[in-house]
Parts: sequence; structure tokens; C-alpha cells
Amino acid sequence: MSFSVYNNYKVNDLVEELVMFYLPEGGLVFDPTCGIKNRQFQWIQNSRLDGVKYEYLPSDIQESSRQKIQASVAHIPLKYRSVDLTLYDPPYIPYAREGRAEDYGIAEERSVKEVMAFYSKEIFEELKRITRKWIIIKGADFYFPTTSMNFYRFQDFALKGALDAGLKVRAIYVYMYHHGNIGLYRSRMKNYRRPVLQHTYYIVLSHEVCYV
Repeated sequence: MSFSVYNNYKVNDLVEELVMFYLPEGGLVFDPTCGIKNRQFQWIQNSRLDGVKYEYLPSDIQESSRQKIQASVAHIPLKYRSVDLTLYDPPYIPYAREGRAEDYGIAEERSVKEVMAFYSKEIFEELKRITRKWIIIKGADFYFPTTSMNFYRFQDFALKGALDAGLKVRAIYVYMYHHGNIGLYRSRMKNYRRPVLQHTYYIVLSHEVCYV
């Protein structure tokens, strides 16, 4: 297993590099929680590599004009190992950043239990069923309520379901940015003495036997 850290890196660029690294030959990339804007895969229509073709299959439980499949991650209408790489990016905190609630389908705060349910053994078994090579999951550590000292470590609740489903951790990439750049967080945390660094993770999973 490898471990890498990126500081103030553009998310779209990081996703592009991960997909190209793990699928250098090209292939079908499945995004089961694409949201409204499909922000992380805007690059895929103009791949920099000549002769390498990536296909993008967006899906979400919300209805939008951008998605090709409307379905829950608990029941994905795809055949056994029909996609090469899945990037799983559910609403991994109980609240959406200001101005992003519509993208994530969050009209109100979720409970921590509801967030953790996105990373259940059953969901990972479904992702494992439809994915031939790699599953990349995205998530972040968070405090909840946001002005409390209640800290939830992403890897503690996200990886349990994956490991119980028989997946193996192949790599962990940490994306870090500073909350001090965001006025909303400065205001909420001004009376709290705690770290103000947010860590977002991209964790690469695969079958116990890596299919290539």
C-alpha cells in the first residue's frame, strides 16, 4: 500500500492523474454519485493522451440532465464487472459547503449515522460486483456539529465496510486545504482551539486478486 499527500492541489487535476495512472490504457469510468455538476470529470472529454480513450458513465439517485443512469448505489443496474474504474464520491459529511447543497442533494443536515451508511458493507459489495479493476472512494474527516469538538475520522468508518466486503486497500492519497481561507469556517471556529486543516482522502481499493 502506498500513501501520498497533496497540498492545495486542484481536485479535478488530482482525479485526472489518478484515473490516468490506474487506467493508462483507457477504459470505462463509472461515477455513481455524480451530483448535478459532474465537477470531477470535466477533463474526460479532452484527454491529454493521444490514442487513449476514456468513457464516462455518470449516475446519481437525483434526476438531472447530465446523468445517464438514475439509481441508488445500493442497486446499480449494471452487469457483473462491466466498468473498469469506479469513483465513489457520496455526501461524506453531514452538511454541504455553502452554495453546494443542491449539488449534493442536501436540503438539511444529515445525521452522522446517515453519512456512515454510505460506506456500508452492502454498498461496497455492489461496487465490487460491477467494477473490474479499481474502486476509488473519496471522503473527508469532519467535526459535527461543525462548532463542536466531536471529530470523525474518515478512514475509521469508510474502510470498515470496504474491508468487510473483501476489498483491499492499495493506496491512500491525502488532499489538504486550509479552512482559514474560508470565511464561513473562520466565523464558526473562532472560539475553538483545534486544528483548522481539512483532510480529504482518495482511497484506492481493488479485489483481493487485482484484475488487470
